[in-house]
Amino acid sequence: MRRAAIPLTILLLATLPRCSYLIEMRAAPTAERPEGGDSIFYDRVAAGEPRPARAYFHSPLYGWLVSGVYHVVGRNLTAVRLLQHLFGVLTALLIYLCTLELTGRRLAAALAGGLQALLVSHVFYEGHLLVASTLSLCVALVLFLLTRRRGALAPPLLGLAIGVAALGRPTALILLPLVCLWLWRFGEGARRRGAALVVAGSLAAIFPVTLRNYLVEGDLVPVTSNFGLNLYIGNNPAARGSYNLPEGMWFRPGEPRADFRGAAVARRELGRGATSAQISSWWARRALRFMAQDPLAVVKLTGRKAALLVSSYEHPQLVNLAGYSEVCPTLALLPPAGLLIAPGLLGLGLLLAEGGRRRLFALLALAYGAVFLLFFVEGRYRATWLVLLAPAAGYGLARVLDLFRQWSGRRAAPLLGGLALAAALVFLVPVERIGPAVQYSVFGRALAQQGKAEAALRWYRRAIALRPGDPLILEGLGIAQSAVGRHGDALRSLEEAARLWPESGHVLNNLALVQQRLGRLDLAERTLWRAIEREPALAEAYANLGGVLEEQGQTARAREAYDAALRLAPRGAGWIPLVQNRLARLRDPGHRSPPNSPGPPEQ
Repeated sequence: MRRAAIPLTILLLATLPRCSYLIEMRAAPTAERPEGGDSIFYDRVAAGEPRPARAYFHSPLYGWLVSGVYHVVGRNLTAVRLLQHLFGVLTALLIYLCTLELTGRRLAAALAGGLQALLVSHVFYEGHLLVASTLSLCVALVLFLLTRRRGALAPPLLGLAIGVAALGRPTALILLPLVCLWLWRFGEGARRRGAALVVAGSLAAIFPVTLRNYLVEGDLVPVTSNFGLNLYIGNNPAARGSYNLPEGMWFRPGEPRADFRGAAVARRELGRGATSAQISSWWARRALRFMAQDPLAVVKLTGRKAALLVSSYEHPQLVNLAGYSEVCPTLALLPPAGLLIAPGLLGLGLLLAEGGRRRLFALLALAYGAVFLLFFVEGRYRATWLVLLAPAAGYGLARVLDLFRQWSGRRAAPLLGGLALAAALVFLVPVERIGPAVQYSVFGRALAQQGKAEAALRWYRRAIALRPGDPLILEGLGIAQSAVGRHGDALRSLEEAARLWPESGHVLNNLALVQQRLGRLDLAERTLWRAIEREPALAEAYANLGGVLEEQGQTARAREAYDAALRLAPRGAGWIPLVQNRLARLRDPGHRSPPNSPGPPEQ
């Protein structure tokens, strides 16, 4: 019973904050509305919208997971979150067991498992439609199989676990050569055969996806086709170390047919028939050309990425921890990443110095972290690396605590000095910080879509106070102002957004809706034509143009605009029935439909 006390305590520590966070997330503005391109994409595809007939760009593993949950219980984001929190609890238990086997110290294992259980990074990302929790469990399972392998089936199962992790994110394949080296040096019996079985297990997991990608495009994409674009995002003249889209590339978040692959930019040179592999290679060549031409810039970029990797700050891409801490107070009570990273860096140094299996484990963790320096660093990507760092953190903290039980000045100085240096790197090295303004605007947009215009307006006001010149926030503010009848304020907000972001057809589309509501039909028509000129495939602009033309009595032109809107409309768009009714009424005066109103919902 005493032996079970620690793992049971870890399970309890992991479960309690996750239950609290799960309850709080159900009341969050975005509880049923995923945000950010990846999350919206997974939600829409899992709900039934078909993927493009191309090689996978997003993680196939996570897509299958969300689709499986939706198939069993329907579209239920709470069920997905509950499953991901369960993954988090299991990951904490696996880290305890791995650390115990690796170090032989129950204190180090308890500290590692406790940090993994409570760290805010893990709990936070488990509450969103992101691959982080699934991949973290896969990596923890790899460590478990590696440190506690038993029997003839252990090597192929270990390889299978690495392959499954690679289906979550292909960078996990960096584990494969180091795991094979581990078996070669510390395995028992036929070491070469064991390493070969690990490779075979990995290939067995990946091969079906590679075959599927080849069948749909006739080109070789082992897992996903995002390597080249991600390499360029992390290595280009405007790169900052984090995720920043290349100049000239934009897509509507979550739209399965949108430009997630940077295809539109690449095809200007490669031609319309370019495959996903060719597009990825094109972006990779651009990145390598930049790296060869400006090595000093690459060195500086690598330093910025390294700072983001070890910083306690949770750099946001799709979701902002600071913003969510206001609607989910549990997050503000949990330990930040720095409380694991600082002792983790100390622990890696100690493990490297001790040699043997411990040194190889430290190299494995360092290699996984180094992969990020090739691409870019964001909190949601880094979370899996923290899983590998947890055993080192537990070991480092255990060694420091030993000093207080058996004080020795000679031994204390290097350990405490190393911990102080690591803490300075983690907490004091400056990194780019992004405030919660964008997260506030996301909350506002979600509330507006639920018809809670006044609540949405409050979030938008907080957002614009922090970022007064952001056109996206100004656009959302204008939409919310219009929804509560403040059309004059909405007009000013949207005009300013259009001035700051003149190439956006969406902003102009929403501006035209306000102009229409104010009775300025000629001006609204001209604004909509400007929107279509900037984004010729913007179906909503054609639908709204049809409404303006119909209100002006231009029936024939309105029919043409409605026809164009329906041809271009994304599958499942909620405004399609409204436009179909209007078109039927114009073609058949006897057709009954709802009274005329401004076109589809604001974008």
